Amino acid sequence: MALPARLERSAKMKTSQARWLAVIGLALQGALVVGYALAAVRIINMMAALGGHQEVAAKAAHITGAVASALQAMVFVQRIALVGLVPMAVALVVGRLRERWAFRWSIACMVAWVFLVGVGTIIGITGLVLLYRHRKEFGRNKEVPNLK
Repeated sequence: MALPARLERSAKMKTSQARWLAVIGLALQGALVVGYALAAVRIINMMAALGGHQEVAAKAAHITGAVASALQAMVFVQRIALVGLVPMAVALVVGRLRERWAFRWSIACMVAWVFLVGVGTIIGITGLVLLYRHRKEFGRNKEVPNLK
């Protein structure tokens, strides 16, 4: 994907800057994994608390509270991960970061996005398609990035 000539001249970015942006973006997108874990723990705790001789209304209230809490956690981490898409996109498009580790971690993050119903699914599928189309541009560098 080529940038317009005017933008290409003004958007010179060093590889180290692109690496830093990618690491920041991927770390913020890692919030999705944390959100999935928090939601799973909350749902598991809810299931464990359903045993016993509680009234049906008390069990229903407990289920409702647990599901609401899990959904609130997912909405919160989705916003954090959405912010992480910006530096990652800048690193890939403007910084032309084409290292293999960035490709692999971007794939992992896009797969995590696919499981978010609604906008997350659209983001995830779009990202996976774009990464797949440009997969040959990514080098064979398997090293962890040197951020110096």
